[in-house]
Amino acid sequence: MNNKDVCIVKLLNGDELVGILSSETEHTVNIENPLVVEEQYNPDDGTSNIILTSYIPFSKSHQILNFSKFHVIQILPVIDEVKRYYINSVTYNQSYVSDNIKSKLSAVNDYMEKKMEQKVPLEPEIPEYSNNVLSFIHKNTSKSIH
Repeated sequence: MNNKDVCIVKLLNGDELVGILSSETEHTVNIENPLVVEEQYNPDDGTSNIILTSYIPFSKSHQILNFSKFHVIQILPVIDEVKRYYINSVTYNQSYVSDNIKSKLSAVNDYMEKKMEQKVPLEPEIPEYSNNVLSFIHKNTSKSIH
């Protein structure tokens, strides 16, 4: 992975992405393996963690995304520790998370289909399943910096 051009991109909608600036034209910016910067607040101890999660987690292909410069507010280089965290996050996601998400989605889909065949509501109190698939997957695949 070429890590010399890892940057943070601030989008017009407020999203902040970390990725590799792979190319740029007069009207577009191409970002390789973009990850969204998110903050998770822990009310139990009052701490916050910064995590990087997939920008479009369920697409078949999102290696390089094209953004109109109209939607880009700023592109800046990142500090070395963020660059290192980004590279580790991409490597980890490609090695472990993608298959884990597919496996969890498959389990959730099997559970939901079984309940629909039985014509009974989902049981949200069962911890290994969730009505909210996005929450279920996010909860089980997030990475954090402390």
